[in-house]
This record gives sequence, structure tokens and C-alpha cells, in this order.
Amino acid sequence: MALPPFELSFCDCPMCVAIRADRTQEAQSAEVLRDEEADWGVEIAAEALNELDRVSALFSAFKSPHKGFAVLLEEVDELWAEVKRSPTTQNMKQMRTEAVQVAAMALRFIRDCCDE
Repeated sequence: MALPPFELSFCDCPMCVAIRADRTQEAQSAEVLRDEEADWGVEIAAEALNELDRVSALFSAFKSPHKGFAVLLEEVDELWAEVKRSPTTQNMKQMRTEAVQVAAMALRFIRDCCDE
């Protein structure tokens, strides 16, 4: 049996008024963060889908899971090459590009090899 959510009772004393104000502020801040995270996730997903569309126009579908894995592994290796560079020579833009390509190839693998 699930317990009901814990609710605090507040009166109108200064301490309770301050607690309510803090909780309201925390809730509003959390909502803004959720919205920002959702926007960020949508932006990243759109980049991966755009890359998937671009690559799909250039190359045929994966003929087998083995081929799909090989392509995905190649993209992961390219990302790994960027990650291994020293922090002073890492190119964050290139790292992001490679990560988006990994995401796109993972989506393509699912589409071409896992969906019937």
C-alpha cells in the first residue's frame, strides 16, 4: 500500500511564511531548469536527426547488423580520438560533431537493423 504524499501544514507565522516562499521559489527554479533541459534535449535530438537525414541521403541502409555496428564503431572511434587528445588541444566543436554522428548512427542502427 502506497503512502500518501507527505504534506506540511503551515500557519501564518513569519517562519512558515518564509518556508512557503522558499518552497515556491525552489519549485519555480526547478521548473525553469526542466524547461531548459527539455530545450537542450530537443536541440541535441534535432542535430542527430538532421545528421541522420544527411547521411541517409548519401548512403544506403545498413544491410546487416554487422555492417551497422561497424559504421557505429567507426564513429565511436572518431569520437574517442577527440576525447583522448590532451585538454589543451581538444576541439570541443569537433568532439560535439563526432558525438552527434554517434547518436545519428545509433538511430540509424535501430531503424535499419532492429525495426521490422
